[in-house]
Amino acid sequence: MSAAHTPGPWEIAPETYQHERGETQWRWIGASDWSTRVARVVLYSGEEAQQEANARLIAAAPDLLEALQGAVETGLLEHGGLADSCRAAIAKATGQ
Repeated sequence: MSAAHTPGPWEIAPETYQHERGETQWRWIGASDWSTRVARVVLYSGEEAQQEANARLIAAAPDLLEALQGAVETGLLEHGGLADSCRAAIAKATGQ
């Protein structure tokens, strides 16, 4: 299966960027070689920790998808009853 998304790994930019009027700050998430920016997470005042956690989760998305696909393909999840929920998550991530 070929991925329609930007290939991982993805990383969070170490810098925080700020809107020219100083109203909004954000962190970029992009391909590890920074050839492509894949997302921008806005850091709202008072919610920075939650937004940083969101950025980490987004950056981990390609790795999580690959791990789920591998786990389903090996059949190891059939015994624990997790295969269906993993397949549903894969379908959600891949638009199937």
